[in-house]
Amino acid sequence: MDSRRYPTALEVERILWYLERPMTMRAISRETGIRYDRVRYGMISLRYQGLVKCTGRRGGRPVLWCRRCRHV
Repeated sequence: MDSRRYPTALEVERILWYLERPMTMRAISRETGIRYDRVRYGMISLRYQGLVKCTGRRGGRPVLWCRRCRHV
């Protein structure tokens, strides 16, 4: 049984790779094949680093995640 809670660096990179368009966490989990709880912790990590942003829940619509454009 795999008891890891947090995603590996490769899983976080895969999550970031699939964020070409705004997606929900469930959709990211389905497309990448990574468990939902690991996607959740990966998104928290990426949000803390400033690499992704999320839309707030509006009405009955789910929260969408997308890459943040960073110009250096």
